[in-house]
Amino acid sequence: NIADYRNTVNGLTTVDYNKSNHFIYKEHINATYLNASKEGKRFSIQAGLRLENTISNGNQLGNALKPDSTFKRSYTNLFPTFYVSYKLDTAGNNQLGFNYGRRVDRPYYQDLNPFFSPLDKFTYYVGNPFLKPAFTNSIELSHTYKNKFTTTLSYSKVKDDVNETIEIVDGTYYSRPANIGKKDIFSVSFNGSFDFGKWATLNVYGEFVNVKSSTNFYTGFLETNGSFFRTSPNLQLKFGKTWSGEMSYRYQSSLRDVQFNIGAFSETGLAVQKKLGSKATLKLAFNDVFRDRVINGVINNLALTEANWKNKNDSRNAVLSFSYRFGQTFSTKARTEQSGAESEKNRVKN
Repeated sequence: NIADYRNTVNGLTTVDYNKSNHFIYKEHINATYLNASKEGKRFSIQAGLRLENTISNGNQLGNALKPDSTFKRSYTNLFPTFYVSYKLDTAGNNQLGFNYGRRVDRPYYQDLNPFFSPLDKFTYYVGNPFLKPAFTNSIELSHTYKNKFTTTLSYSKVKDDVNETIEIVDGTYYSRPANIGKKDIFSVSFNGSFDFGKWATLNVYGEFVNVKSSTNFYTGFLETNGSFFRTSPNLQLKFGKTWSGEMSYRYQSSLRDVQFNIGAFSETGLAVQKKLGSKATLKLAFNDVFRDRVINGVINNLALTEANWKNKNDSRNAVLSFSYRFGQTFSTKARTEQSGAESEKNRVKN
């Protein structure tokens, strides 16, 4: 990662060493896994075990004002998974499921870069080369009715979760990622699909979540406990054989997330689609129709300071798209797990 900043004053160009940055990061992940499954008339069992070794090296090259800095890290972990499902009746209308899994979430690559990046005249973003990966153990119990309605209870225990933190020093705000000591997450959710004849389908998702976290913070030990609700209903409409429409809504109530109080927000979308023959589709979509996706928040635990923020992106827009499928259409089996390459792509911030 190279960022080369220069200043030009009175026709003379010089390097801005305070902003220029050259960060080199290398990471090697080696893994092997075992998987076994057994399926009966009513029971289905699957178990797996993955052994993973990670070796990482980071080097922040120095310049005329800043010295070199390096870090190295190596760790090996086991990740077991277990899943069992049971049909309560011979028709399979009612099905219970239980699963357990352990996973790792590695930091964004940009978050490991220790350089100071100015966001505005009062705020700097600072990477953290000492970030550790977050490990999550989770269990889940679910009930599914006719493959259309699913109710799920889940609990996750997270160690070293990565969160944004804000510290104020001499009137300047420093935003940096940091490992939160631990998080306990409880949730109950419902996912259902309701058909209204052949012309309308309503898909509903709703979830209630409670999050408890504790960590050693800049201003001392910090413990938070908060709950929130989110839902995302989606209505799909059919007008004849070639026309269709869609109405979507998303809402999330206010929540407390470690150092931040985040206000409630919502978003509404509309779309209409026209099939042109068997391979072409024309679609017009309107996003955030009422421009409700405005997020307000409060930053807590700042020494002798009160601070709040407001995020109002230009999210209301209209998108006209055209798609055409070439050749034959093949059905493929749905994928249930991310590949290693896809997981690594998610570590690059947009």
